[in-house]
Amino acid sequence: ADNENAIFTDILHEVNADVLRKKIQEIREDVSEYVNNRVDDMMSEILQKIRMPLTKNGEFLYMDKYRDKRKSSKTDALPDKEFLERNSIFTDLLKISHFRAIYNLFVMIFIILLINTVAFDIMKTGTIRLGTNTLRTFFAKFPTCLYIWSFMQASTLSVYVTFTLWAHQRLQLLPKSSIQKLWDYSWLSMFILYQILFIIFSIKAMLDANLSIGCNMIVIFEQIRMTMKSHAFVRSTAPRFLSYKPHTETPRPNCPKFSQYLYFLFAPTLVYRDEYPRTKRIRWKVVIQNFIEVGLAILYFTFVSECFILPVYHVFGTQYLDQKWFIMNAINSSVPGFLYFIIGQYLLLQSWLNAWAEMLQFADRLFYKDWWNSTNYHTFYRKWNVVVHDWLYTYIYKDMYEIVVPRNRTLSIIAVFFVSAIFHEYILAFSFGLFYPMMFIFFFALSLPIFFIKFNNVIMWFGWSFGNGLLVNLYAMEFYARYNCPPHPNYYLDLPPYLVMSESPSIDLHEKNKDTAVNGNAFTDILYEAIADVLQKTIQEIRQDVLEYVNHRINNMMSDVHQKIAVPLAKNGELLYRTDKHRDKRESSKKGALPNKEFLERNSLLTDLFNIPHIRTVYNVFMMTFLLFLLNSIACDIIEYGTIRVGTNTLRYAFAKFPTCIFIWSFMQASTFGVYAAFTLWAYRRLQFLPKSSLQKLWDYSWLLIFILYQILFIICPIKAMLGANLSICCRMIIMLEQIRMIMKCHAFVRTVASRFLSYKPHSEIPPPNEPRFSQYLYFLFAPTLVYRDEYPRTKRVRWMVVIRNFVEFGLSIFYLAFILESLILPAYHVFGTQHLDWKWYVKNTIKSSFPGICFLVTINYLLLHTWMNAWAEILQFADRLFYKDWWNSTTYYTFFRTWNVVVHDWLYTYIYKDMYEIVIPYNRMLSATTVFFISAIVHEYILAFTFGFFYPVIFILFITIGFPMFFIRKNFSNLFMWLSWSLGTGIIFSLHAIELYARQNCLSHPNYYLDLFIPRSWSCQEQFNT
Repeated sequence: ADNENAIFTDILHEVNADVLRKKIQEIREDVSEYVNNRVDDMMSEILQKIRMPLTKNGEFLYMDKYRDKRKSSKTDALPDKEFLERNSIFTDLLKISHFRAIYNLFVMIFIILLINTVAFDIMKTGTIRLGTNTLRTFFAKFPTCLYIWSFMQASTLSVYVTFTLWAHQRLQLLPKSSIQKLWDYSWLSMFILYQILFIIFSIKAMLDANLSIGCNMIVIFEQIRMTMKSHAFVRSTAPRFLSYKPHTETPRPNCPKFSQYLYFLFAPTLVYRDEYPRTKRIRWKVVIQNFIEVGLAILYFTFVSECFILPVYHVFGTQYLDQKWFIMNAINSSVPGFLYFIIGQYLLLQSWLNAWAEMLQFADRLFYKDWWNSTNYHTFYRKWNVVVHDWLYTYIYKDMYEIVVPRNRTLSIIAVFFVSAIFHEYILAFSFGLFYPMMFIFFFALSLPIFFIKFNNVIMWFGWSFGNGLLVNLYAMEFYARYNCPPHPNYYLDLPPYLVMSESPSIDLHEKNKDTAVNGNAFTDILYEAIADVLQKTIQEIRQDVLEYVNHRINNMMSDVHQKIAVPLAKNGELLYRTDKHRDKRESSKKGALPNKEFLERNSLLTDLFNIPHIRTVYNVFMMTFLLFLLNSIACDIIEYGTIRVGTNTLRYAFAKFPTCIFIWSFMQASTFGVYAAFTLWAYRRLQFLPKSSLQKLWDYSWLLIFILYQILFIICPIKAMLGANLSICCRMIIMLEQIRMIMKCHAFVRTVASRFLSYKPHSEIPPPNEPRFSQYLYFLFAPTLVYRDEYPRTKRVRWMVVIRNFVEFGLSIFYLAFILESLILPAYHVFGTQHLDWKWYVKNTIKSSFPGICFLVTINYLLLHTWMNAWAEILQFADRLFYKDWWNSTTYYTFFRTWNVVVHDWLYTYIYKDMYEIVIPYNRMLSATTVFFISAIVHEYILAFTFGFFYPVIFILFITIGFPMFFIRKNFSNLFMWLSWSLGTGIIFSLHAIELYARQNCLSHPNYYLDLFIPRSWSCQEQFNT
């Protein structure tokens, strides 16, 4: 019996081992499959959650959220338009502070134009009209326009009635019978006739009423919209009835309800669907905001017309105009052309359509895509106006490609181009009352041949700006020619021109089947019970082990995912100022001390932001304006001198005696080496003296006086050399800026290192301090920082392409400034001191100086703190490139002064503010901040005084009277207010300094030499003309 039991036990063990092995394998496969499925589901959720913030940050706007096509159910058919619930791109982008700042920049330009209009109205008429005269002319007979529009809109309702009649009756006729075909063709002919009559009668009513340009444009736009809507409704709904086959399983089609048709007539789309995605409620605040933006955009159009178009072109046809007038105005029209281009798109496709979408709860607001990032016209035409593009794609391109000329993309594209060009020319011809097919020619002669050619985005912006400017130029001349020139005797010939995670899966590891073999032997029952207990414990251990392992791996993955999410968010600019990467202070180890400057390896902010296509586009817009200035400069040079100078005259004058400037700078730089030698001597000898002895104090104070004397002589001698050499303005500015830089560097070195020796106590555990090596001091002298450290974070290698690119951008920025001076400053102010100028001249030019002022502000910040600093940082492998922060997003002057120039701010904070707060006047922030302001204002005025050669404390007064009080107001202003204050402030500074500069050249000097230095000549210059 024992042998039998033993044999049975062995067999049972073998059988159980095989069964258990199979069960474990099944469990392993089951667990593996389950975990894989759960992880896949979880990763899908993670990716969707990641996409949301990335979408908000504007980097991956073209994920599924912004795709608007889906595969067709028909074989070989093109994709169909898809409607989804989504915002307009600008709506998402304007939630990001960097893009909001760009928006505020355009609003700031609007306010400056508004101020210019107000000033012009007061000076010319004594009242404030705010462009109402232009608007009144533009929208004259507006009630008649609405009357015509009402009849047009009412007529479209008949389309539904007639279509319903056709569809209902057609179902009663025999399929494919002659009567059915006659019915179809009859109603098709009637629909075509309706469309033709709809066009003719609308135009006739408009011409008979002699409407104004704005009203003409409204009627024509609405006529085209209603025509496209009617076609879309019939083309989308008719196939349901045409393809219906009676006596089949296909249900009988129903005609759309009238409410659906009526909704479509007013919905902001041209592609018909019975149902669209809808929002849950109407946000009336959004509606009002968008309609206000529509009104402001119309005023913007008016101000641009009054500033750039009407004053220039109204003379056409009244006097002789030479070749220069035509060329210069063709180039100068690029500015209003660019503004019309941007404002028109924003007015119609953002403000107007979003207002109606909100009122109608229309959820799909993809009315345009990121056309501003386009690098070819193929992309641009698909993104510029998605509403019209969808209609052309659905009802022209698709029908051509699938029905008329099957699979022929070229002919389909040409058909779309032809229809679009005809529509555009038709609108302009009847709006302006003249046939001048320049738009049609631009479409076919320029756009179609380069449809698929890829360009740089800068070239695209230049093409849009210059192309629109040229169109504005040609249409404005023809428009005034119609008023001022005699008509052709023949009327008809006169018409052409002259992540959220799911819970970790709880894996159920139950057995699926149990062996049912039963033995009557009691030993077998006991054995089964023992095996079951062991197996249950083992399974529990496996369960815990698997869960712990899966949890561990998922936690690790989550950590990696969070890191990966943080990086693109930072790159996309939304959280760039919320992460530790862009914080530059760390807590001090001393009790009660302020935080210390911290150096980390990081890029400049714009270096990261330029990786985002939308921000890169802003850079390209500035490059486009540079190209326009360049073109303007070339045209002026050829017309006036017969040669191309491209701003070199201005630069030659500004940088005259540049070798002498470098010679003076070399001596200044060489003298700073003496600071290291003298400091090393002082530090070495100091350690030999008894602590706190009189001899040690004498030694310290003696060298302190020598250092102060050196700083005073370092200020006096370069200025004396500069004035003696009679350097030009820019060379003086180089000397002054370099002098201040070297003084700050020397102070930083001595102030930082001296404290190590002054605080050293002999016979203590602290080792004696060592002097920095000369190589460390030399590196600091050229490193792009003013705060001394023995060591800085360094990059691994020098990227010479980055160096070259930054130096090239530095040179282009200097030319940019030269072009601004030649185009906007010198022509306006060179007359000062040569003739009598009334108060109107001062007001007009001060306001107009706001634009070049803000251009100078942005360009100089980019020139000095981005290109120049980054070039030297790359050469010296200096890794911390936080030379500025996001000052353009500032809402207080407190933030602006801390973020505008981080390099200088760090010096002022470390060596002025901290020393005042911790040593001179402990814990008094007010006096510490006042000291910083006073020193900063003095240095700014000192630089400008010796650069221009006269004392005119405009910046000092603005610093103390406006900047200083505003610094302590911590309540947030609007970012728009900040941009407006920067623009008007720099405009005032520009205007006053330009006036004084020309007064110094054209006006008599004061008899007393010293009084002449301090009393502005511009104050008394005009008296000679009054007498």
